[in-house]
Amino acid sequence: MHRSFDTKNVVCIIGGLAIAFGVSAVLPMTTADPTFAAQSYGGEPMAVRHGRYLTPLGIFLIAAPIKWIVLLAPLTMGIPLALVAHNLGRRARALSCLLVAMSLGASIAVMRLWLFQ
Repeated sequence: MHRSFDTKNVVCIIGGLAIAFGVSAVLPMTTADPTFAAQSYGGEPMAVRHGRYLTPLGIFLIAAPIKWIVLLAPLTMGIPLALVAHNLGRRARALSCLLVAMSLGASIAVMRLWLFQ
C-alpha cells in the first residue's frame, strides 16, 4: 500500500514539474525582438544579455518584489503541507504534491532567468 502511494506521489510531482516547466517555456519572459521588449525609463529596451530582452511579464517576475514570492512559494507551501500530510486524504495529498511541484517548477524557471541574466 505504501509503495503504490509513493509511486502515485512521485508521478504527481513529476507531472507538476512538467506542467510548470511547460507553462514557463510558453510564457514569454524574454524576447529577441527589441520592439516587443519592455522599455526602461530612458526608452531603451531592457536587455537581459546580448540579444535577449525582458518582456513586460519578465519585468513583473524578475525586477519586481513578486520574484521573492515566486521563489519562496515552494517552502511556504511545502513545509506546512508536510507537517499535516498524515491528516489529509489520499487525493488531497496527491493534489498538494502537484501544487508544490508546480510552484517549484515556476520558482526554478524564475530563478534560472534571474540568476543567468
